[in-house]
Amino acid sequence: MTDKNRATVLLITSDQSTQLAFKEILDGTGFKLDFASSGKEGVDKAIELLPSIMVVETSPNTNGFETCRHLRANRVLEGIPIVMLVEREDGDTRAVGLSAGADDFLDKPLDGLQILARLRSLSRFNRERYLLADLTRFSWMVEHAHEGYLMLDRAGAIH
Repeated sequence: MTDKNRATVLLITSDQSTQLAFKEILDGTGFKLDFASSGKEGVDKAIELLPSIMVVETSPNTNGFETCRHLRANRVLEGIPIVMLVEREDGDTRAVGLSAGADDFLDKPLDGLQILARLRSLSRFNRERYLLADLTRFSWMVEHAHEGYLMLDRAGAIH
């Protein structure tokens, strides 16, 4: 599978062991993994990469809730799913995470099967959302183009 066909996951955490665990879990899957070690770096990298999914861990360096708010406030990133890493028994963190804009949660300690299942599900929903948005734009264009329309492929060839 080529890199452009792989869903990109941006993991925002300063914890090296979490980065290594994600790398091992996602190795050989249909996901491309990228890292950011701080909230600011995470927002900047997300804007650059436009990942399929963003995973945010709350730690002193990443401040997951604040990072989540910044990601949601950015118009370019607002529709990309955000998953927060939380302690399994910490219900308050989940409530604050939802308020900050998180879409889903992954439990710590990490469970490889849970991570893969959640990421695949979110990736599929995100891909369908993009297809629906493209279809909506195309339908609007066709309805409002009274004199016709011109379609170009990536190479600039007219269709």
